[in-house]
Amino acid sequence: LRTALTDETGTGAAVFATSPTLTTPVITGGSISGATIDGVTLESEPIFLVCSGQSNAVLFPSYSWDPPANLLVWNGSAFAAASATDIGISTAWAAYIARANPTRPAYLVYNGFGGAAISSWKTPGAGLYDSLETSVVAGLAAAGLSTIDGLLWWQGEADYASSTYVSDFETVHANWRAETWFPYNTPIVMMGVTHYLETVDAAA
Repeated sequence: LRTALTDETGTGAAVFATSPTLTTPVITGGSISGATIDGVTLESEPIFLVCSGQSNAVLFPSYSWDPPANLLVWNGSAFAAASATDIGISTAWAAYIARANPTRPAYLVYNGFGGAAISSWKTPGAGLYDSLETSVVAGLAAAGLSTIDGLLWWQGEADYASSTYVSDFETVHANWRAETWFPYNTPIVMMGVTHYLETVDAAA
């Protein structure tokens, strides 16, 4: 039977259509509906999350933990189970949401670059704006979706002394809202913004 199989991928036993057992599968397209993971049957409506910013948005220190089975992380070409040996702000945030919605697949795409100023995200089609959009669009296509459900933003160290951060982010936000993949009312969680914002908040 092995010699008769063609175009196979991965290792181990052959998998047939009814009640297969899969170990660390990588999902490259389509959608999850009615699948059972760790005894939980997943609903058809997934959650699509995005994390972007400077280095803190894409750092994953070594850490042993138990990520939820319904959390799937984009690796640049496909979605795979979250790593159990490291963790970042993006996976911790997405894991919290995944655990709160155990019957829904939670997809995560993260994208960022250390030391980058917010100006790198201000121009559609260029810089980190383009890099983020490319990752998001590819991830959405692989998940069989068209829009995201939430975004975590951790950026600001490079703009520590900026007095225009609010207007700069408003520009970024307005450009995102003009994209078909970013619904107008998409919730945003903001972390690690500039000293200027902290000063304004304290004065208020």
